[in-house]
Amino acid sequence: MYKFFSAVCLLALALAGHGADQVRYLPHQTIKVKRVSNFKFAGGIDDPRWAAQPAYDFMKLVIVLDDCGRTPVEGGTIQFLYDEKYFYVRSVMHDSDVVNTATANGGHFYRTGDLIEIFIKCFDKPYYWEIYGTPNKLNTRFQYKSRGTLGLPSGFTHAECNILVDARVDGTLNEGSDRDRSWTVLMAVPLA
Repeated sequence: MYKFFSAVCLLALALAGHGADQVRYLPHQTIKVKRVSNFKFAGGIDDPRWAAQPAYDFMKLVIVLDDCGRTPVEGGTIQFLYDEKYFYVRSVMHDSDVVNTATANGGHFYRTGDLIEIFIKCFDKPYYWEIYGTPNKLNTRFQYKSRGTLGLPSGFTHAECNILVDARVDGTLNEGSDRDRSWTVLMAVPLA
């Protein structure tokens, strides 16, 4: 059984070395999310069921902006599953220098290095969530009251929730003297 989401409601961002202001997103990409049972987060990053899931290519979800003429230079893929408790996101980011210097959950990780950002928005409600995961296994969840409150101190709440993050770096984290290949992240977002 599949459920369908729109990229308007769920969007993952992984732009190694480039700011989000340099790309636009294709507005209506339908993605398939399969329900699974007996999924275990520990070791889930390598669960064989990922092989049967579509892997959506980031480079096909972005288009060149006319004013900068560039797209991200290092792409990646993203996949989705869910069970009765969690929404699972697995992503492989191609990245020649994997960096994130944050040391605790709950931060604005786009200021500290590489991350994945998941945006979840209900069709019929003004609020939405931004959920972050990093190559050093940290997470953040912000809930914004509406798009109009973005950036306002009273516009969002940050609370600890039971987001789980596992990650693996193919290379070395925070070591600029070598060349990395990629990092893989698995996030489990509670459906509640």
